[in-house]
This record gives sequence, structure tokens and C-alpha cells, in this order.
Amino acid sequence: MIRQAQSPAPVAVVHGFPDGPESWSACTDILRASGRVVRLPELPGYGFNAAGHRRAGTPMALAEEIAEQLWPTGDGPSTDPSFGIHVVGHDWGGIAAWMLTRVGHLAAESILSLTVLSAPHPCALHAHFSAKHARYARALARPWLPERWLRRTNYEPFLAPLRAAGMTETALTLVRLRCTDPARLHRMLAPYREPRSRRPKQDAPSVGPNVPMLLLRGEHDPYVSAHHMLPQDSNGNHRCVETLPGVGHWPQLQAPGALAQRLLSFWSEVELG
Repeated sequence: MIRQAQSPAPVAVVHGFPDGPESWSACTDILRASGRVVRLPELPGYGFNAAGHRRAGTPMALAEEIAEQLWPTGDGPSTDPSFGIHVVGHDWGGIAAWMLTRVGHLAAESILSLTVLSAPHPCALHAHFSAKHARYARALARPWLPERWLRRTNYEPFLAPLRAAGMTETALTLVRLRCTDPARLHRMLAPYREPRSRRPKQDAPSVGPNVPMLLLRGEHDPYVSAHHMLPQDSNGNHRCVETLPGVGHWPQLQAPGALAQRLLSFWSEVELG
């Protein structure tokens, strides 16, 4: 049973790789101005206690980490556990968001809607990593070699493609700072090195039929294809990916206003039934 929403319901936004929650600041400012309470959980390795995380890098492990931040004591996402929450995930945060409904009954029942931005479905990870446009992912999967290469080249060959895909200079500065911490960078790369994330999967995450979904992708995203966001679901249908015009892999940086308005419109539709 899906929990009821307060008016307006709170929101959880999960960032991706290699940016942190700060990449969503312009967008979340608009969401908060509309009256939404916004929570910004961090993927393992991105916070100040990055070295303390020892979980595997599987999609399920990422989802468990996010769930512990959203429901640290087993309570709901607000002061009243009967209230639900809208979940948004970008990149690896989107993959973790797909898996949240498998973490436990509390997460499954608390999610009012799911928005996945620029992320392949967990069941399509093998195909995604095998695709030509995912050569970067195969390079990052090599043990320790990327860390040594990045330090030797002052991170510029890593940052240049991010810049071309739409990451702003401010965000790139923060990415460089985050990557200079060896323990943090090693933990950030863990999902790419998890063999179980790259095996073919047939069992789709059990997002319930009553959970409204919104799949978004930038028009010029060089990393994630719409096809890999669209695995066949359990009842034989295919969901539709909406295209955000004129942006790449980071719409929250390139067009935060347009993205925020699309999210607010979607959540209003969900809450009005």
C-alpha cells in the first residue's frame, strides 16, 4: 500500500557520479521555494566520512545506503510515518532509486513517485556497460589504474568529457577537489568495479504498479541511451522516456529551472490523483 502524501509531499534527490548533492542546489532552491522539503542523501564515498564506507558497490548496496539516510531509525521520511516521499535519482543515484523499493517494506510503501534522470535501468547495466558510448565505464572499472592516471594528468582528461557533456566549471572544480582524496575517489569508483553490476539481469526491480514514474534524459546526453532506460516491465509494456531539449547529462546544472518546473508539475499530478 502506498502511503498518503502530505501537502506538499517531501522530496529526496539522489545525485550521481562524480558530482555531489551540490550539483542540485539551483534546482532544489526552486523546489524549496515552492514549499517542498528537500532531502539530499549522499552516495557512498561522497561525504566527509567517505573512508568509513565498506559496502559493496552493487545497485542494491547503494540503495541500502540511501535508505539508511532517508529512514535512519526505521521511521517514515517526515515526522509522521504515514506520509510518503517523492524520489528523484540521477546517474548512479537513479540506479539506486530504482532499487529502493527492494530495500524493505518501509521504503516500498513510502515512495509516492519515482523520477529517474539520465540513468540506465539496473537490468540494462550489462548492455549499457557493453555499449560503445560506455567506454569510460570500462576504463574506470580497472583496479587502481584510473586513480594513478588521474593524479598523473592532474584530472584534466577526466574533466574534459564532463565539461563537454554539460557540467559547469563550478561543479568541475568541486569534482576535482573530491577526486584528490584517494580514499574518496576509490569509493566513488566502487560501483564501476562491482562485477555483479555488470552481469545480465532478468529480474526487474519491483516498482509497484501504483508508483507513478517519470523517466527523463537530456537531448544531448552522450553517456546514457534512451533504449537502456527502457527495459520491458513486468506486464509487457514499455515506459516512455521524456527528452529535455538542449541539455546533456546534467540537466540540473544546465537547465535547473526547466527541470524543477517539470518535477513540480509531475508531483502535482501525482498528488491530485
